[in-house]
Amino acid sequence: YILVMVDPDAPSANRPSKRFWRHWLLELLSGSMLTGSVLTAYQGPMPPERSGLHRYQFFLFRQPSTFKDRFEVKEEDWDAVGRERWDLDEFVVKYDLCGLLAASYQYSASRN
Repeated sequence: YILVMVDPDAPSANRPSKRFWRHWLLELLSGSMLTGSVLTAYQGPMPPERSGLHRYQFFLFRQPSTFKDRFEVKEEDWDAVGRERWDLDEFVVKYDLCGLLAASYQYSASRN
């Protein structure tokens, strides 16, 4: 499976100019312990001060067998690739992630 965590409200819900901020990307997940290969290291919620509520979205996709064959960025470079303005839709199409199995979100806000 592939797990994606993004913030579609970066830097604020009123002006999401950096949507979708990529907070976490794992592949080859198996079992209930979220063990797999880290493509983007976890970065917890960090909404800027006075930016209001942010939705942190989680998507779980079935990983197609062709994922690695299509993968253009080396795994060790994924943290270096910009996290802001990540095109989640393009990623889903490019890597044929048509098997969305689950989605969830949480709200978070900064301490003002």
